[in-house]
Amino acid sequence: MTVSTGTLGSAGTAVESKSVNRGATLGAGAIVLLGVAATVAFFPLNAANGARGSIGGSVLLTTGFTAFSLVGGLIAARLPRNATGWLMLAVGAGAMVMNAAQQYAKYGLETNPGSLPGALAVAWVGNWGFYAALVNALFLLLLFPTGRPVSRAWRIVLWIDVVLVLVVISSLAFGPRPLEGLDVPNPVRIVSLAPVLRAIDQGGAAGVMLFVVLLTCLGSPILRARRASGVERQQL
Repeated sequence: MTVSTGTLGSAGTAVESKSVNRGATLGAGAIVLLGVAATVAFFPLNAANGARGSIGGSVLLTTGFTAFSLVGGLIAARLPRNATGWLMLAVGAGAMVMNAAQQYAKYGLETNPGSLPGALAVAWVGNWGFYAALVNALFLLLLFPTGRPVSRAWRIVLWIDVVLVLVVISSLAFGPRPLEGLDVPNPVRIVSLAPVLRAIDQGGAAGVMLFVVLLTCLGSPILRARRASGVERQQL
């Protein structure tokens, strides 16, 4: 995977580039380790909560997310200015952290109430955070492999998609629906916006918005493949 970062015109620029790479390596490594730690915490918490679902399925899922974050970490460390690696990290490590967060919240609020600090806050973040992590996979389609939109016009498409996703995530974060998997009201619901947020979350608007995002993200690699040449075509 290649990305143009410009020509180093001075020793100072070279030092700056090395500093960026070093910082990116540390940052990507920290995110990967956070995801792995979350995965380690997930299994005992899941067991304590009754271990719903297949253990084999959970192992397969977490293995996939771990692999995704490891590859993303390697790309982010090598090409810190390419969004591809960071998006892969957001999907893989983000999903693992949110999985663990949901189990943490369930244990602290239902299985053994009051036993874990901050369980309600963690439950609120987990209510929308898992979806926020996964939706980065759509933006990965939009920006792969260069980490940039296929053209200037597609920058507008990218920002429209970002706004639509933020609207959907906001309906989960601040809407009236109880926290997912828990019989607990949303602690930060915005009562005055409840009808609008309910219509987005439960009235089908969220599905329509995400479908629009999906279509544009699927269209980008098709257009990119038609225009690409050389290394970029091989990567696609």
